[in-house]
Amino acid sequence: MPADLVTRRRQIIEMVVAERNRERRTQVKRIRKSNARPVAALENELTAIDTEIDAAMRGPPVWRGKENLLASAPA
Repeated sequence: MPADLVTRRRQIIEMVVAERNRERRTQVKRIRKSNARPVAALENELTAIDTEIDAAMRGPPVWRGKENLLASAPA
């Protein structure tokens, strides 16, 4: 499951880059606004996927033990 989320995350990033490139190439304000809407939706989706990935990685007890060990190490 985390691998699928990471794959989807990469796909969304590619789509955001493509939309931003399209936005930069046009001078028409209406088209720029049109490109901004899907970018905003994709960025929201990216945030949600990042949250899911974080939860998946922090969920297993093994990870929590390692995280606690790392947090207890002197800086």
